[in-house]
Amino acid sequence: MFLSQKHNMKFTLGLLLTLLLLLSGCRGRQVVAEVNGDTIKRAELDDYKNVLSFLMPDLAPMLNEAKDRQALEEIILQTLIENKLLVQLAAEREIAITDEELTAAVEQQAETISTMSGVDDLTQPREELNITDDQLKAFIAGTLYIEKLIAKITPELEPKEIDDFQSEQPTAGVMLALSQILVQTESEAEIVRTRLLAGEELAIVAQFLPAPTALIKQGELGCVPAATTAYPESFMTAANQLAAGEISAPVQTGLGWHIIVRHERQVPTKEEAAAFLARERLVTIFDEYYQRAEIKLR
Repeated sequence: MFLSQKHNMKFTLGLLLTLLLLLSGCRGRQVVAEVNGDTIKRAELDDYKNVLSFLMPDLAPMLNEAKDRQALEEIILQTLIENKLLVQLAAEREIAITDEELTAAVEQQAETISTMSGVDDLTQPREELNITDDQLKAFIAGTLYIEKLIAKITPELEPKEIDDFQSEQPTAGVMLALSQILVQTESEAEIVRTRLLAGEELAIVAQFLPAPTALIKQGELGCVPAATTAYPESFMTAANQLAAGEISAPVQTGLGWHIIVRHERQVPTKEEAAAFLARERLVTIFDEYYQRAEIKLR
C-alpha cells in the first residue's frame, strides 16, 4: 500500500510539473488582442513593458506593484493596438520601413538615452531586462511609421490649406524663448518685476529667491511650444501676449505668482507649417481608421 501511494504521489507531482511547464511555455503565445485579424500575443505585451522600463526607469516600480500593474498593462495594450493599426494603415498606403532604417533609429535612440542618463554603455541595463535589438526596433517602428505617413500626406496639401491652417491656428509650431521667476505672493512678484524693469538681470534676482516647485523651474525655460499644455493655461496665455523683450505683469497659477520674460518668438516656415497640418490630418485619418477597425480583447 505504501509503495502504491508513493508511486501515485510521484506520478501526480510529475503531472503537475509537466502542466506547469506547458502553461509557462504557452503563456508567451497567449493572444491578448486581435486587430483586424492580426494578433497581439502576451509575449509582445511583456516585451513592450520591458522596453518601457528600460526607457523610463521610473515606470518599472509601478509595473511591479499589483495595484498599478493592471491599469498600466491596459494602457500599454491600447498602445500596442494603436501601433498595429498604424502599421496596417501604412501598408494600405504602400509605406514600409527597412531594417537599415530601424537599426539607425535604435542607434539614435541609444545615443539620446546615453546623453540624458549620463550612462555611456547601456549594455548592462539592457541585459538585466533581456532587451534585444528586435524588441527595440518593434518599439521604435511606430514613430517611423508616423514620420513616413506625415511625409506622404504633406505633398498632398494645397497651399491654401496651409495658409488657412496658419490663420486659424496662429500658435501651431510657434516656439517661445522664455524666462520666468516664480514666487509665492503677488506683492513679491511686483517687487521682482520692478527690479527687472530697473535693469537687474533675471539670474541675479532669481538667485536670492526660494526654489520653485519641481514642475516649473526658475530662470531660463528655453524654447517652449506656444500651444503647449505642459504649463498652466494662464501662464501660456500671458507668455503668448508678450512682445520680444517684454516683462509680464504678475501671473497667478496654482503654483504661485510668475513674472515672465519673452526673449524670442520663432514662427514656423511654410514647410514646417505643412508638416504640422499633415500631422493633424493624420490624427483625423487615424481616428476614422480606428473607428472602422475590428478590435477584440481576449
